[in-house]
Amino acid sequence: MSELLWDDVKGLFDPEREGCLPDVWVAGTVVEDWQAVLDLILASDWRSKTVSYVARRTYRL
Repeated sequence: MSELLWDDVKGLFDPEREGCLPDVWVAGTVVEDWQAVLDLILASDWRSKTVSYVARRTYRL
């Protein structure tokens, strides 16, 4: 795998330039693939932050 350099992609994650963070869609992946990515992040010295938002919505029937 080639190395992905932050300087090459950081503009894609700039909320002032892009307006919001990009959605990530990778066809053909399974839960285990994403777990491997998370494990890689945790094992590295990369800075990371996990935030969980739970939206509460009320629907009228």
